Amino acid sequence: MGYRITAYFSFVNVLWLLIPTLADCQSRPDSSYLRPFLKRNMAEVYTGLYYTNFNFTGNKNSYQLRANSNAYIGADVSYKWLYVQLAFNIPGTSLDNRIKFKYQNYKFRWGNHRFVFQPYYQSYNGLLIPQASRNGYDAFRGIDFMSAGLDCYYFVNASRFSHKAGYAFSEDQTRSAGSLYFSLSGIWNKVRWPAPSKELITDSTTYALLSANPEWISVIPKAGYAYNLVHHKWLLAPTVQAGAGALRELNTGNYSVRVVTELRATINGGYNGDNYYIYLSSDWYNLNTHLLIQDMQRVYWTLSLTAGMRFKSLPKKILGIL
Repeated sequence: MGYRITAYFSFVNVLWLLIPTLADCQSRPDSSYLRPFLKRNMAEVYTGLYYTNFNFTGNKNSYQLRANSNAYIGADVSYKWLYVQLAFNIPGTSLDNRIKFKYQNYKFRWGNHRFVFQPYYQSYNGLLIPQASRNGYDAFRGIDFMSAGLDCYYFVNASRFSHKAGYAFSEDQTRSAGSLYFSLSGIWNKVRWPAPSKELITDSTTYALLSANPEWISVIPKAGYAYNLVHHKWLLAPTVQAGAGALRELNTGNYSVRVVTELRATINGGYNGDNYYIYLSSDWYNLNTHLLIQDMQRVYWTLSLTAGMRFKSLPKKILGIL
């Protein structure tokens, strides 16, 4: 059984000292639309599944690689500034249960009602090669797809719209409201294939791209709209965003600037009560990268169900720090 253990230590107070302009730009929430829950800490259980495809297209050819996606189950606890998460892959739910790869995903998220900052790191150590002739997959071992970046968000209607309510049901949106938002992403990507094999990748253009161990950086400005539709304690929160930016390859000798585009749509919906909450979440993401040799498109989709309870802090600190 595969597993993931992630611990987040949220140094929010330190960040406010380092970035004091955030506090100056923070708008006061309208209490007729937004209110914090009295119980600030949360314990959750969740389950879900995801799919990730890498599509390669040229003038006359196309090729596809897939992550060995699976369903998962997990739990997490958020207490004051500490967030701890434990998740396991569900056995027997992978696209190919005979093949085991290592996937990593680290993400931090902090901010206030108007600004959000989200650094992340992702890596895929091995992918699947679809074989339509036998309705199965071959293992593509010894290759790494890595990316790291920072997403920055600015919400226009921060006084009446809560991204915290729509994103994680962690705040009470008492009346329906929406907000235009702007985002800027800086992304580093690298593909590492130390021992290329033409027997493994039969498409010549895709082989030329991956065997060159491409590395590139991208900057993508985006705009989107998010809406929290409220009926009593029930919340439906769709978002859509689109953006286009520029990328520059680092190891080709050709430093021309090329185009990268991004589309994203999410929807969360469920019950957001004072003591308990439960919501269904779906996220679709499409990143189209126009590289020198060939275009690479990454398509990601996930569906999850989360249930949680809120609880108050203990009257005394734990170990004098919590």
